[in-house]
Amino acid sequence: EFYTGEKFKNNRIRCPFHSEKTASFFVNDKKQYYKCFGCGEGGDIITFVMRFFGADFKTAIDKLCNDFGIEKRQKSAAQIVHENEEIRRRKAFKGN
Repeated sequence: EFYTGEKFKNNRIRCPFHSEKTASFFVNDKKQYYKCFGCGEGGDIITFVMRFFGADFKTAIDKLCNDFGIEKRQKSAAQIVHENEEIRRRKAFKGN
């Protein structure tokens, strides 16, 4: 409802991506995805924002953080390299 303005009934609304009279756009809160059984569009909240607003991934993340008051934490290149090395070590250890 936040972006479309339409009230959900039984987790369904009319799809914002195509014209229709009956609600075929379903949201699964538990598994956190959406699916339109009319046009086949589906994905998670990031995919929805990208498609709905014609945004790229970074813009969609920025919009979601801004709209829902989420603080975005940025990692340094060194942190990313360290995390990737740690993942590689764990995978190598499991393989031995």
